Amino acid sequence: MWWSIRGRYRRRAAAGLLVLFTVLLQAWPFGQSSEAQDYAKIFGRNYRQALDFIQRNRRFDETFRACDIDPGFAWAIVFPEMIRWSALSDVIETSNLKALYVQFGKGYSDFSVGRFQMKPSFVETLESDFNRLLERSEKDKIGVAAFDMADTIENRRARVARLIGLDGQVRYLLLFILVMEKIYVRETWPSVEDKLRFFATAYNAGYRRGAAVLRKESTLLRFHTGIIFSKPAYSYADIALDLFRKFPSI
Repeated sequence: MWWSIRGRYRRRAAAGLLVLFTVLLQAWPFGQSSEAQDYAKIFGRNYRQALDFIQRNRRFDETFRACDIDPGFAWAIVFPEMIRWSALSDVIETSNLKALYVQFGKGYSDFSVGRFQMKPSFVETLESDFNRLLERSEKDKIGVAAFDMADTIENRRARVARLIGLDGQVRYLLLFILVMEKIYVRETWPSVEDKLRFFATAYNAGYRRGAAVLRKESTLLRFHTGIIFSKPAYSYADIALDLFRKFPSI
């Protein structure tokens, strides 16, 4: 049976391997963060498109505020991914990968989707942590019930449906911030900017990796927008912080 599946979906699997290869390349360290740079100039049209998208969707600012989250803080976390999405949105066709995930799960197909470039594996972990870490009263306050974590086709299909819509991605971003507050409740930051660097790095590099690893990761130059890695690379946290500093005036 396994070999018949492989034969039937070998082209789709190849597309999935391309995405995995891209992700692995993105994880390769290229150096450490140094002086500030003009990211609007560096990323050009892709930067402007990401910024314009935020400006067109400022209605979500109230959604963030309703959960006691600074809109600028929330948008900044995903802003570098939005730049990448603008650069790569038409390069990789993910419809087949979505179908594979629904049918077989994250072990067969795990892919980035949407403006915030979220993966099924990321949101599966996030849903599980949300269920476990937030009290019933906290879930009621933000209007999100506990997720059904059974590994079924129906649940995977519902998860993909949430992922492909902006409303769903905004909701997952909210849950990410709330879960981060729970996991790293004992951590302290000298300023909100330091906290943002930590949260943005966790979003990009994996939020379960621990405080020491994330603090180190925040200084590394790993971000690029190419389908194959390019040089120079940049700091994800630096780009997020740059947007946060500009946010009140955008």
